Amino acid sequence: MMVSFRRNRSTVLLLVTGVISIVLGSGYLNDPRGISKWPHTSGEVEGSSLTPINVKWMPYYSRRYYQAGLTYRYTVDSVEYLGTEISPNGNPEFETSQEVVDFTGEAHQKYEISVYFNPENPSEAFLQVPDKTANWPVAGIGIILLILGVNSWLTRRRKKHAYRLGKDYEEVI
Repeated sequence: MMVSFRRNRSTVLLLVTGVISIVLGSGYLNDPRGISKWPHTSGEVEGSSLTPINVKWMPYYSRRYYQAGLTYRYTVDSVEYLGTEISPNGNPEFETSQEVVDFTGEAHQKYEISVYFNPENPSEAFLQVPDKTANWPVAGIGIILLILGVNSWLTRRRKKHAYRLGKDYEEVI
């Protein structure tokens, strides 16, 4: 059965928006590789870095931000690894250099951290795992939109069926 998009535009829009909202609100897209379920071990920070980055968007507008960097050492199955990745989404960026120092700690201090590593490839590791928190209000709105879309679609089908039978729509309900 071919659905005419022109006649059912609002129904299709409700259904598609509902499905997209449910997927976005579920939290699955925040951690598609399952990094939050990786095992973790203790590690030690070897050093930190501060990288100033200048971004020039237009001839009259530029922005400077700072990127934090850490070097850390950790051991998995008696093999020692050296890591530099803080987050799977890239290293965090800060507005001021003091924020970077607060985040990374003093460079001369060695301190213990928790390192999340890939069990299949222990050389792949991160200090921060993705936040898999679901956004329940967005998912709830998606469910409501999906219900409204299905209701609209069923109502249109009943009206079409009543028209084919030559009856008034209220008689079919």
